[in-house]
Amino acid sequence: MPSSTISAFIAVLALLSSEEKTPDCVGLVTASGGSQFWQEITAGARDAATELELTLEIRSSSYESNIEQQRQALKELESLGCIAMVVAPNTPKRAQDVAKLKQKGIETIFIDRDFAAERATAILTDNYATGERAAIAMADELPKGAQIGMIRLHQSIDSTSEREQGFIDAAKMVGLTVVFDEYIETGQDASSQQMAELLARHPQLAGLFTPNESTTTTAVLARQSLQRQHPMIHIGVDANKVLLSSLAQNQLHSLFLQRPYLIGYQGVMAAAKIADGHQLPDVILTESTYITAVDLEQPEIQALLQESDNRARQSDDATLPPSD
Repeated sequence: MPSSTISAFIAVLALLSSEEKTPDCVGLVTASGGSQFWQEITAGARDAATELELTLEIRSSSYESNIEQQRQALKELESLGCIAMVVAPNTPKRAQDVAKLKQKGIETIFIDRDFAAERATAILTDNYATGERAAIAMADELPKGAQIGMIRLHQSIDSTSEREQGFIDAAKMVGLTVVFDEYIETGQDASSQQMAELLARHPQLAGLFTPNESTTTTAVLARQSLQRQHPMIHIGVDANKVLLSSLAQNQLHSLFLQRPYLIGYQGVMAAAKIADGHQLPDVILTESTYITAVDLEQPEIQALLQESDNRARQSDDATLPPSD
């Protein structure tokens, strides 16, 4: 066999070997539904990857409802040879993809939401408890029987669905009257118009719960667009500049702050531990922090919010490649 042919053969073998062994790659697939939240998730994941000297490949979904886009993102990360996936699943059908990955020796860690699947662990906020706490906080400000409403995000998103259920269950238990409980569209213009129309139909509404950053922002902007605003106990989840400004001006009553940076950080750490053969708890829960306008003056809350903003900026500066 000519020496040139032998050299080419050896080069091909070396290439195949390197493609099979990429122990330094972890894939992260985020979702949509609140930009700062996912920026902080990504910042936490990046810091963990840097600490562990791993390569972090990131893909994102443009819409929560785009199920196929997220599937293609997983296939792309698999083709890169990632040893584990950290995923915010946007459908229960993702279990099929997780099972296929597991058959190939690739473990999956769910973050932010959980579905029945062969994932290694799930790292998320204690969502049901957050919804319960929101209802109890609202009941402390309103008389029994007060009319309240709730906005839902999307039926396929487990995290917000649990928050919503926790709120509804606790609201009924403490004697509040739920007069609407509706999903809103995901597009900003359509959702804002839908929200404004919903509020206009319920002029006696005394309280409102919105379960994540995007729904809370939509409700705040919709209320601001109304010519006449009546007092309302609006409790939301997550934070951004618009929401914190509204909280300071008492347009929002309070917010529950999740720990997205910690979720992203722990997600990559868990991926590395699973790849090394360690066993992890089935679910790892993080608590949310409840704040009102008064709390904005507290040094520890100011530090927490500043840190969150810095991390979101850090992540935003690094371009996230959307999956095609």
